[in-house]
Amino acid sequence: MNQQKTVKAYIWDLGAVLIALDVPRALAQFAALSGQPEQAILTLVQQNPLFKDFEKGLIGQEAFRQGACQLLGTNLPAHTFDQAWNSMLGRFYTLHMDWLLQLRAQGAALYLLSNTNSIHLQQVNQILLQDTGQPNLNYWFDHCYYSFEMGLRKPNAPIFEKVLQNHGLDPAQTLFIDDTQANIATAQKLGLQVLHATSPQALNAHFDTIVT
Repeated sequence: MNQQKTVKAYIWDLGAVLIALDVPRALAQFAALSGQPEQAILTLVQQNPLFKDFEKGLIGQEAFRQGACQLLGTNLPAHTFDQAWNSMLGRFYTLHMDWLLQLRAQGAALYLLSNTNSIHLQQVNQILLQDTGQPNLNYWFDHCYYSFEMGLRKPNAPIFEKVLQNHGLDPAQTLFIDDTQANIATAQKLGLQVLHATSPQALNAHFDTIVT
């Protein structure tokens, strides 16, 4: 099937798709700051509702910092906490950003759908400015959706449905690109085309065939 003929809209993830992520680096920093083992910190992030609540915008930055420090058994200044929290964010994949411009030139509609939080987005925008000269991702996308602004997060279906409904998108002609299998599975159930971005190389192999 020729994706170029059948896809009219793209919904892109952000972390590990457009910007590099290094979660172990952040875990190592928090372990050094708190004295807690890295695996214990990872388990907290995966299982404690504090982190998902922050991604859904249900709590503010200061409440998040205080809650996370309490879980870690430490007390960190805001700038120290944010530096460690943001250390997982790497550089933007500039080739991938170029693809977005080429897809738009071909007439495609482009949307961003990211599980993220307000602290990370501030840092993302700083990195983006350094890497591209643009202050935010609105330059590349028709609309950017962030979980903390929507009160919703992937892989739950309502966040996908919101994007589809807001723009009248046909799921069968919309390609969803994400690095997380659970998010891919929900998109498939809703009838979207999907591309599981398991690595930058996997994306390269796909988009080298449809953008010129």
